[in-house]
Amino acid sequence: MSASQPNLSSAKFGYDVVATSQLSINDTLLQMFYEESTAAPMVTVYYGQNAQGKLKPV
Repeated sequence: MSASQPNLSSAKFGYDVVATSQLSINDTLLQMFYEESTAAPMVTVYYGQNAQGKLKPV
């Protein structure tokens, strides 16, 4: 089945119509990220390079 022939509205899934918009998806993700960011403290980690060019925490 190709992306142009979805079957999500099939009776076996129990939905009459399956639809969303990019705006709806973006708003939901922004709300989710905001809620998660306020639930935990922000952590900042800095890295530098050693003589071999590998990253190491500073």
